[in-house]
Amino acid sequence: AANPNGAWTYGYIPDGPAIGSGDAGALIVFSAVNGGLSWYDPSNVVLGAPAVFRNDTDASVVFTEPGEFAMHPGNAHEYVVSRWIAPAAGTYAISIQFKAGDQGETNGLLLHNGIAILTEDSTSTNAVHDVTVNLAAGDALDVAVGSKGGFDYDTTPVHLTIRK
Repeated sequence: AANPNGAWTYGYIPDGPAIGSGDAGALIVFSAVNGGLSWYDPSNVVLGAPAVFRNDTDASVVFTEPGEFAMHPGNAHEYVVSRWIAPAAGTYAISIQFKAGDQGETNGLLLHNGIAILTEDSTSTNAVHDVTVNLAAGDALDVAVGSKGGFDYDTTPVHLTIRK
């Protein structure tokens, strides 16, 4: 019902993350929700994207299975981002999978305060990645999905678990 919501914020970065700079880029927070399930920016939307959404139905929707969360990058090379802010310092175990989803080719990133700790050059492999990260309270973990140049058919389901 709200964005940001607790530790989570959904939005996009216009030119993609400045990988390696320690600066993920200016996150533009999605301000509108469609049907309670899809977050987007009404001032920058083409064919419903960039956006994040959750399939809370009992059927597959847009290459997303029931209960799955998905991200779709924008048509002007915007990376869609789900940002999590660590509530406490500690060592966190992260499991992430960028799934093939739709037929378009996307790339996935996991960034810690703007530094890439995981890059998935092709989300069509459905690979599961497990990483351990030491975080300070207030550190940002960004899950980002980019379009690899194309825009059509880029819905990318993402499975993410963060455990302390």
